[in-house]
Amino acid sequence: MKTLKSGSGAGWDDVKPSALKEVADLIVVPLTDLINLSLQQGVVPVELKIARVVPIYKAGEKQELVNYRPVSVLPSVSKVYERVVIWAADSATSTTVLHRLQKRVVRVIHKLHPRESTGAYFRLAGIMTISEINRIETAIFAYKWKFSLLPTLFGRFFSLRSDTHSRQTRSAQTFNLIKCRTETRKRSLAFRAAALLNRIYELNVITFSTIMSVKLFKRTMRNAVIDGMF
Repeated sequence: MKTLKSGSGAGWDDVKPSALKEVADLIVVPLTDLINLSLQQGVVPVELKIARVVPIYKAGEKQELVNYRPVSVLPSVSKVYERVVIWAADSATSTTVLHRLQKRVVRVIHKLHPRESTGAYFRLAGIMTISEINRIETAIFAYKWKFSLLPTLFGRFFSLRSDTHSRQTRSAQTFNLIKCRTETRKRSLAFRAAALLNRIYELNVITFSTIMSVKLFKRTMRNAVIDGMF
């Protein structure tokens, strides 16, 4: 709860994240019991699914409705639920299990055959799998550290393309990936982050100038994943 952003708005219940953080020590035990019960029963309280839709101004004439985009604000407690699930999915094993559960739910809802692919149904509903969420978080990791710590920490692993690498300038946006001898390195966060960013640039999904905002980067990546671009 203490990792919630204090400046975020409240949901339909008018409970702001800042208020939740103030009483975190008092409600942590009952809230933990509720979350554990939800995970055991596979049920999320209906009240936590209700969102308050807020129109956010984009650009143009403020009198025109088309110049606003709707943003769904969930209750602060709902965000705590989400963080618990994502935290539990931190390991590869947990991610695999959650992904299987997601596919099973989609098959039940759409009455699919156990062996039938669920990818199209996820995209149709605009839902990302837990694996796709992890891929986006990995790309964000590379994006944040690309021009500072990442090349230094993993210099022997890969490096930024520059005038000494492939005769490109130091402002190039792709990584020069060095061939790995072991599968362990290929599965590492750093390697997957760099490889994924390279793939994004190859598909012309985004350019460096469009990802100066992490929020915009996440939204662009999410749309690309849902559209099945990679």
